[in-house]
Amino acid sequence: MKKVLSILLLLLLGTSPNTKAQSADKAAEQVTALSQAVKALGSYAVRFTVSVGEHKVSGNYSVGSDRYHLTLGNIEVYGDKECRHEVDTSRKEVAVDRVDNTSHNLLNNPLSAFDFIDDEYLAEILSEQTDRVDVRLTPRQKSEQSGVVEIAIDRRTNLPKSIIYRPSGECIKIDIDHIGATAAVPAKFDPIKFRDFEIIDFR
Repeated sequence: MKKVLSILLLLLLGTSPNTKAQSADKAAEQVTALSQAVKALGSYAVRFTVSVGEHKVSGNYSVGSDRYHLTLGNIEVYGDKECRHEVDTSRKEVAVDRVDNTSHNLLNNPLSAFDFIDDEYLAEILSEQTDRVDVRLTPRQKSEQSGVVEIAIDRRTNLPKSIIYRPSGECIKIDIDHIGATAAVPAKFDPIKFRDFEIIDFR
């Protein structure tokens, strides 16, 4: 009788532990495939749209030679693995800061945006469709700045279609309008170009 009740509870409350483990493994494999697909591009360029509530803004960035250049509205960011220069053209300011290499937030550190590591996140599949699979990544440690991350992955290419960051209950969605390899090298920060800007150094 107890065995029958246990089976009924599993049917009513969800999948068995083995099924959940298999789902987690499948999600982790999908995230690994995503990371590998992005790395396989080598140098690449991205066009994207950021949505926060009803507000939307388009941007683009390129990655290559261990550095990146990102443009979003009035903001330009030049960065590498050690330092980032954030240029606000409307205020004529340049903020200089160290790079947080633990961050996987596309807007903060494009170089590591898709380098998700198994021991940093718990992966689970949210939904599966013919052309895409949605995966949720929950940080194992609460200090992870980006909070929960949800990624829609193209089944055909294993490349990202969209990313949702949920830091502290907020929702920041980034739709990937295009991602592809490029021969162009990201621009470096040129102090002469911005010599009339105020420099604010946080390092």
